[in-house]
Amino acid sequence: KQWYQRRVAITAGDEKSIMTYIAALTAKLPDLGVHVDVATIDDYATHARAVKQFLGDKKNSWDTDPLPVTVETIQAEIDALRAFGANQMPDKHKEIDLLAKAYKELEAKTDSDQLKIITDEALTPKDLSESFNIALNAKKGREQRLLNLLKKEKSTDCDSALIPLL
Repeated sequence: KQWYQRRVAITAGDEKSIMTYIAALTAKLPDLGVHVDVATIDDYATHARAVKQFLGDKKNSWDTDPLPVTVETIQAEIDALRAFGANQMPDKHKEIDLLAKAYKELEAKTDSDQLKIITDEALTPKDLSESFNIALNAKKGREQRLLNLLKKEKSTDCDSALIPLL
């Protein structure tokens, strides 16, 4: 048998189409599960720092990134935020739950002096949960700002469409 390479011309998809595709694809994939491998206090601290950094970066991005300006890009970002909220935020929450279990195990087998690094750096499960909630509120705030902007842009488009009729 001979196989022939077939070339197909594909135009670049817009942001909304791509995000819709990714959201649909991730919804169809099986839950790959979140795994936390914590054998020592250092393992816990390293993993907890990574979670806290991720949540802090997302919060800062949602608080400070400039808002998009076109209806299409506003809608695409709203869709991306919703997909992120549906897919990645639950995984981070599971990760924090697993870290909380690991922390309890570490707490039971080590003395409080060894756990000092975790409390000093605000890496306890309670601290991570607070970081999660702060990031979640920043996501919700950005989504609300985008929805308000989208509503404003759509009403402006309608108003400008009516001007020639007057």
